[in-house]
Amino acid sequence: MSQSGQAVIKDGKIVIEFSLGHLPQILEGAWACGILSERWKVTDEPTFAKELMIQMNRESENGTTLVHRMCDEAIKKVLESGGDGIDAHPVQNA
Repeated sequence: MSQSGQAVIKDGKIVIEFSLGHLPQILEGAWACGILSERWKVTDEPTFAKELMIQMNRESENGTTLVHRMCDEAIKKVLESGGDGIDAHPVQNA
């Protein structure tokens, strides 16, 4: 999969995709970057993938998920870089 670990546009959707086979590398990367204080290894890729997906989709008290917060941060980056395809809404206080 050439787009592994990247967001792509596929069939009219933004899709974040990586193969389950990359989960050990992703976990190792989280440890190497200091995200995790302890080193772990994946022993069951499908089970760990399901657990990861559940956490990515788990709603906080205000109804947002990690996916929502990731999109919020990406939108801020688009605006900071003067991205195209977006304009200020004419009504700022609704």
